[in-house]
Amino acid sequence: MTKVELLKKLNNNKLSYYEKSKIYENYNKNFLNGKNEAAYYTKKEIVKYIVDNLNNINKDEITILEPSVGIGNFIPYLIKKFQNKLKINFILNDINSFSLSCLKIILNNYLKNGDKMKYPNLKITIFILFGLTVIL
Repeated sequence: MTKVELLKKLNNNKLSYYEKSKIYENYNKNFLNGKNEAAYYTKKEIVKYIVDNLNNINKDEITILEPSVGIGNFIPYLIKKFQNKLKINFILNDINSFSLSCLKIILNNYLKNGDKMKYPNLKITIFILFGLTVIL
C-alpha cells in the first residue's frame, strides 16, 4: 500500500476512529517494520484502562499534553472521559511527520462526523507540534 492509498482509506468517513487507527497500525507494521519510521502503539484495552483510571479534574477547562501521540489512540477516550468539561485543549507532538499528517485527517473526520458529535457543548482545541525537543 502506498502512502496515498493509506491517506485515502483514512479519509473514509464511514470508518470509526478505532478502525482507522488499526489501518494505520497495520500499514506501520507491514510496510515500515524495521525502518526508522516504524512506531509502536498502545492497545485499545490498555488505553481504555489508563483513561478509566485517571482522576477526575475539578476544572471547566483542561489541557492535555501528549508528547508521543502517534495516531492518537488516547484522544477519543479522553474526550469521552472529560465530556463534562467546557473545553479540552490537546497539545500533541510526535517525531514522525507522516503520523501527524494521518492524525490530522483522522481527527478532522472524527471531530466533524464522529463520536465527538455526542458532545455538542464541548469545545476542543488541538495544537499539533512536530518533533519538539525540550532540554531541561
